[in-house]
Amino acid sequence: MFSKWIYYRLLGRFFLPLLLIVAVVIGLLYHQEIETLDKLLEKEDISSVELATQVERNALATLGADALYLAGQPNMKSWIEYPSGLNKSAVIADFQWFQERFPVYDQVRFLNAQGMEEIRLDRVSGQSLVVPQAQLQNKSQRYYFKKIHSLSPGDIYVSPFDLNLERGRIEIPLKPVIRIGTPVFNQSGKFRGSILLNYLGTQILDELRQLSPGDGREIWLLNNKGFWLLGRGPEQEWGFMFPERQQHTMPIAYPQVWEKMQNNFEVGRASQNQDLFTFHRLDINSVTPGGESLKQNHWYVLIFTPKSYIEEKHADVKRNYLYMFALVFGLLLIVCSRLAQKELLRAESEQKVAEQEVQYRELLEGAPDSIVVADQSGVIRMVNVEAERVTGYSRADLVGQNVEILLPQRLRENHEEYRQSYLENPVVRSMGASKELFLLTKSGMEIPVEISLSPLVRGNERLVTSIIRDITQRKQQVAHIKELNRDLVMRSNALKAINLELESFSYSVSHDLRAPLRAVDGFSQTIIKEYADKLDDRGKDRLERIRKAAQNMAGLIDGLLDLSRISRTDMQREEVSLSKLASEVLSQLQEIDPGRKVTVSIQPEMNAQGDARLLKVLLTNLISNAWKFTGQVDDARIVLQSKELNGEQVFSVQDNGAGFNMDYAAKLFGAFQRLHDAEEFPGTGIGLATVKRVINKHGGRIWAESEPGKGAVFYFTLGEE
Repeated sequence: MFSKWIYYRLLGRFFLPLLLIVAVVIGLLYHQEIETLDKLLEKEDISSVELATQVERNALATLGADALYLAGQPNMKSWIEYPSGLNKSAVIADFQWFQERFPVYDQVRFLNAQGMEEIRLDRVSGQSLVVPQAQLQNKSQRYYFKKIHSLSPGDIYVSPFDLNLERGRIEIPLKPVIRIGTPVFNQSGKFRGSILLNYLGTQILDELRQLSPGDGREIWLLNNKGFWLLGRGPEQEWGFMFPERQQHTMPIAYPQVWEKMQNNFEVGRASQNQDLFTFHRLDINSVTPGGESLKQNHWYVLIFTPKSYIEEKHADVKRNYLYMFALVFGLLLIVCSRLAQKELLRAESEQKVAEQEVQYRELLEGAPDSIVVADQSGVIRMVNVEAERVTGYSRADLVGQNVEILLPQRLRENHEEYRQSYLENPVVRSMGASKELFLLTKSGMEIPVEISLSPLVRGNERLVTSIIRDITQRKQQVAHIKELNRDLVMRSNALKAINLELESFSYSVSHDLRAPLRAVDGFSQTIIKEYADKLDDRGKDRLERIRKAAQNMAGLIDGLLDLSRISRTDMQREEVSLSKLASEVLSQLQEIDPGRKVTVSIQPEMNAQGDARLLKVLLTNLISNAWKFTGQVDDARIVLQSKELNGEQVFSVQDNGAGFNMDYAAKLFGAFQRLHDAEEFPGTGIGLATVKRVINKHGGRIWAESEPGKGAVFYFTLGEE
């Protein structure tokens, strides 16, 4: 009877007011969580759209540099100045290497000054294929050719994102592309054509699809006219390319959102019909600095959040709070029914607090860091042994003192304000996250420290625990690392400067030495033609010798430049088919000298790890030598093979040509070293020196075996990565 009376009394006095308060609090928490949920959703959408935009920036950042890279290649410059089949083949080889190296480019083309494709490489089934001459097209009426034609040297053109056209028709299946182009001029400044790269946009769209938030939300990509490039289903994409899809645009579907997008150049949000849109504008010019593109060539990246998704999230929160209210309701009943046990529970609680304090003190003394506990007024109430050791103060010296005793004078002024600010929001956190903190010892020495703050409640008293860690050694290590980094940067900059000077010197040598040689050759030829009737045979012979010497000197300059370029080339190791490279070299030699009959044997599937471009230079020189020195043999033979010798793969190029005396083998790989008469076997003496450089860059070895009149064998290894 007594318990029942207590129960109803407590119910009327405590339960109903508490229930009302709980209802109000839960209602406020519900509305606050809805606001928080909306803010989190906004942050998530903004983060997603910024991430997607950054992905686009990263994908487009190097496009302009790639076009300028191809335009600046030595083989391209040589072909522009001196058009020939051999120079064109070298340019095609550069294009193939580039396209295989960067498979994101679907097409690599060179358009001449009239807009006709002279070179075109298509990527088909993962391979770079040269398009036959009969299939090349005239692109003079295409907008991108006209735009590139109007650019200055070094400018870059980036086209709008659209679909690839072949002979005026949209290619099926659809192939989204971005065209990057730069004009090409000869040394006299005359426009000779343009480099044009077709960047396969499928990769960009696939990356965006992977970033889609899901759960009904979608990621969209629009062009500057509001046409969908990605989103809303394939039937509504690329509307500007299909007449029947012209109405599928953002301005028509969501005019209010589109209007806001036009007035916002950063991240923005808009809503229409309670659907949410988070968007970010990406200007193509900002991605390719120094580039030139069509006016208003920009994209919009959007995160579309439908009304249904938002309503579902709100419903989940509401459901949780209803569960919470029901739970609290039940808990209040239980609490109020047990208020009679209040005194017992309080006694048990006080005992538990006492036990926890003992445990806390034990943990305090065993901690590896200094610990100082202060009250709300900043008076030190407790310290551990480590704090005594680090500060030099005894426990008796510190307890009862204000905590500012441990701070340098310059840090004391605002410390009381900081303490009060922390007490208003007492959570576990670091102190002075962006500032350098110091601890003042009894001897007056300052020690750099990190301080973590943690609130502690003992009964009705609120304390603050400061965990102090000495970071002197860490700061010394950081300073040492910074010094090493500065030294590394200085060394790197010095090396870059040296490389730039070498490159500048090479081009200067190429230009300054070739010009007078061409003059000597040209004037000698003019004298022979215009004064032939006034010169005797001896005079004509002397002039021909002058021409031959000038041409030989030009060849020596080219060889030296090639030799220098090999030394500066960066290594790109990969699996390379030497059998395929050798076949390509021999095919080129056969085209140049179709009358030769040479029996060739190339071991199939002869592969190696190395730089494909450098290995082609190596094989070109070795096979060309074999081709040259078998020129006076009726049954000329060239054999390329490999074998394993002492656990090492050894490659060889063998011929049955003129051979050489092994007494002079030590001179083989030096620059300008020749073992045969130049009249009998012309050459510059640079080829084998170039081969030696390539072998050295691969960490391998090269040697030869020969006998005069019985041919020669060149052996080489390529080392390991």
